[in-house]
Amino acid sequence: MLVSSAEAQSIGAGSTWVNDGGSELTIVSISNEGELTGTYVNKVAGFDCQNETMAMKGWLDGNLLSFTVRWKNANKDCASITSWTGYFAAGKIFTDWDLVYTAANTGLPTHLKESNVFRPK
Repeated sequence: MLVSSAEAQSIGAGSTWVNDGGSELTIVSISNEGELTGTYVNKVAGFDCQNETMAMKGWLDGNLLSFTVRWKNANKDCASITSWTGYFAAGKIFTDWDLVYTAANTGLPTHLKESNVFRPK
């Protein structure tokens, strides 16, 4: 049986993953305890902080993972946080995400939910 490179790919330090919107998740390190560090670059039009590199922190437990981005860096503060939770299977990372932010027009907390599939870059 032949295994494609996407199926052989695993979640590892130094790996970069791209979702359907073109956003990039890069895993810089994974500790012995499963703690993830890395970066995330939002490429989706219509969302603030587009094309800004942001710090990512998370956890990996076997094929299960979660990671979070606080949308703030030295250049920009988007006053929002996104968390992804999901699993690795068939060479892809399948996630559901939750974005929370304060709406500019009302000043009220706002919540969006959706799904992403990440593939190796």
